[in-house]
Amino acid sequence: MWDCIIVGGGPAGLTAATYLGRFRREILLVDSGESRIKRIPLTRNTPGFPEGVAGPELLALMQDQAGRYGAQFRGGSVDDLVAHERGFSLSLNGETIEARTVLLATGAKLIEPPIAGLDEGLRRGLIRYCPICDGYEARGQRIAVLGGRCGAIKEAHFLRTYSEHVTYLHFAGGELSAEEVTGAKAAGISIAPAGVESISLDDQVRVIDKAGAVESFDVLYPCLGCDPLSDLAQRAGARSAPEGGLVVDAHQRTNVTGLYAAGDVLRGLDQIASACGQAAIAAVAIHNQLREAEAPAR
Repeated sequence: MWDCIIVGGGPAGLTAATYLGRFRREILLVDSGESRIKRIPLTRNTPGFPEGVAGPELLALMQDQAGRYGAQFRGGSVDDLVAHERGFSLSLNGETIEARTVLLATGAKLIEPPIAGLDEGLRRGLIRYCPICDGYEARGQRIAVLGGRCGAIKEAHFLRTYSEHVTYLHFAGGELSAEEVTGAKAAGISIAPAGVESISLDDQVRVIDKAGAVESFDVLYPCLGCDPLSDLAQRAGARSAPEGGLVVDAHQRTNVTGLYAAGDVLRGLDQIASACGQAAIAAVAIHNQLREAEAPAR
């Protein structure tokens, strides 16, 4: 019976593993190996790395740190999570494992555009996903926002912080209301007249619209949304917001006793720094819950 099983090996899960290890807890971290941070070529807004740090390098450093304090690691995907009176049962690679508490740091899955060579485009900086993370690096460039969900125009407004040349491209589900069009034009955002037919990458991002017009950009921000990986928690009875992100309290507790969550699986800001902060809060709450349960009856 583990004190805590952490599901997810990204920044949130690894931060919690370090904290709980230093609290001298018996913990197991289960990682499917699919953390989104692995695809980050370089992040320059992560505290403590003034020259920037690549996602895989940051993961390796955090894994080493957690391991130094006793965290145990297992690869694989958790298929089921069941709460019971002693804690939780989890199904991992056909095996049942038990924990007194569980922290879910399962992250979210991006909805990606159909672009050939997408990963190479990410590596080269032609494709970017997070203007909060890297809008600064796109300053002064010709920026396109590929809108494929309600509210995507807000990303274009945000990117006007960094460039006077921002264009909003219509994609499936990204059509704008008359009010949004008016607001965008007032902010100096160009609106592509026709929807996107295809996107290709060479030295720049080449966009062909449905009318056959061709335009090139320095960087493309797809804004198609993402799906929080919250199914496991929901099957255990955890409450989620309408968009799928888990709902937690100020201590990162779900509505299921002993089940905590941190990182991109929640509704809110998808940032490394905020994920680490949420995980630290969760780890302290988990330790305190376990201490209270271990206290002798009076």
